Amino acid sequence: MPQQIPLIRQAKVISVDDKTDGDRIKVLLIPEDLGKKNIEEYAYPLLPKMLHIKPKVGESVYVLTAIATDGYSQRFYIGPIISQPHHMEYEPYYLDSTSLSNKSKVKPDEAPSMNPNTNGAYPKEQDIAIEGRKNAGIQITDDDVRIKAGVKYSSGQKPREVVFNKKDPAYVKVQYNDKEQQTLKGQKYNSTATVVADKINLISNQSKEGYNLTNPDELITDEEMKKIIDKAHQVPYGDVLIEFLNLFRKAFMTHTHTFVGLPTCPDAAVMSVMNYNLDKILSDNVRVD
Repeated sequence: MPQQIPLIRQAKVISVDDKTDGDRIKVLLIPEDLGKKNIEEYAYPLLPKMLHIKPKVGESVYVLTAIATDGYSQRFYIGPIISQPHHMEYEPYYLDSTSLSNKSKVKPDEAPSMNPNTNGAYPKEQDIAIEGRKNAGIQITDDDVRIKAGVKYSSGQKPREVVFNKKDPAYVKVQYNDKEQQTLKGQKYNSTATVVADKINLISNQSKEGYNLTNPDELITDEEMKKIIDKAHQVPYGDVLIEFLNLFRKAFMTHTHTFVGLPTCPDAAVMSVMNYNLDKILSDNVRVD
């Protein structure tokens, strides 16, 4: 009886170097590659180039061959194989990545959703999402889109335990409500766009400060970000600015001079302007340039 070869096989990634930038990889396909010192065959990605996902050396991928019974025919791969969401950074071949397969000898970890501290760290089952390796991703719900960074982190209390970051996540939330909303002040709206972060910067490519906004690796480096936060103009709080202008207007309209040429009499209105803390007007967290 001839040896049965599975249509889809799991293989270990041994190289991700491709001088053509074609995202090809080399895998250890069993039994064809056992004992080989140098594997020549490349496996081509089955995902289109518009979606960039490349496995790491040591991870697992699913491999298909152009001819099912010929492991040396053109190879194709899908991967990496990630068994559970808290294994996104790296899932080693072979045991962990097979923990959910039918005949696995390794039990999977407890489902992250069973831990209430993970609520918010991962997309809901009904959502569509692109999740990064560590703590960034894009989540699409029924009525909003969220571009997220830092919404999850390793707790350090249990191996690979990931929890929701309630302290300082950064995200953009664009939402539309079918039912018209109304604020306490009676303002009506349906759509909102909200940016949340410790520091929020609105920077123009034509800024006179000449910030470097086109670093090929990071767009904005950590050093340049510090420069932006130090030098960019703080945005004023509109309501606080109006509060001060009303005080100033009142002082201007009611001030008196005892005699011609003497300074303004220090009445309550004038003193309220003189003693006003102008730093209250400026936001320390939102900057423009």
